[in-house]
Amino acid sequence: MYKPKVFGLGLSRTGSSTLGKSLKMLGYNHMSLNGLAFLKAKCGDLSYLDQTVKKHESFDHHPFPYFYKYLDERFSGSKFILTTRKSSEIWFNSMVKGAENTPTEKLWMNLLVFGFMYPHQEPSYYISYYNKHNQDIRNHFKGRTKDFLEVCWEKGDGWEKLCNFLGHKIPDVELPHLCKSNIHAKKYYQSNGEGIEGKLIDYDLRQIRIQCSNGRIAKFKTGDLFATRKSKELYNPRQGNSFIE
Repeated sequence: MYKPKVFGLGLSRTGSSTLGKSLKMLGYNHMSLNGLAFLKAKCGDLSYLDQTVKKHESFDHHPFPYFYKYLDERFSGSKFILTTRKSSEIWFNSMVKGAENTPTEKLWMNLLVFGFMYPHQEPSYYISYYNKHNQDIRNHFKGRTKDFLEVCWEKGDGWEKLCNFLGHKIPDVELPHLCKSNIHAKKYYQSNGEGIEGKLIDYDLRQIRIQCSNGRIAKFKTGDLFATRKSKELYNPRQGNSFIE
């Protein structure tokens, strides 16, 4: 039986991973985050995004929240779900904690979305972006209750609201709440004067260049970003890294 495509439109740290896991549990062939499709789409090439969507049934994380207008037009009849937090301040604080516990080289998507690697660099801009993103989506889907749903897990939304929207039976299990704060997570960021806070300069399919706070130019080589990194050491600003020019 045909299933309409389902796109999660919430930003990172809004419960989008919980949505993704829930969709998997409902039987969807799910795709969660595709960095290459995101970079190509940001550079104007939407063909890879099209290919990705055709191979799966539901989606969350990058690049999907940023191309909802295109996806709405390209894949008519789809369902769109916006995940949000109780407040923009709660979301921002979660973003800060998430960035602290993420290796620097994996924060390049923040650069392409917000222009800054770390949320604490520009708190007001991050918060205004969050609010505008959500409101723009609400405005775009206004009056389309069959196509659009907004959920906030913190406010008690759960299986009933999600399944009624998608036309599924409610599972006899608890909603999976993922990516909760982990007090034991390793902190990769420390304000140690090493100048790793980056501001976007420019980017293309080959590299992403950032201006560090200490004046250096940092360069993420995209070939390295999408390569398997299991055996590669994490970025350590004290030791330096090949992407620092």
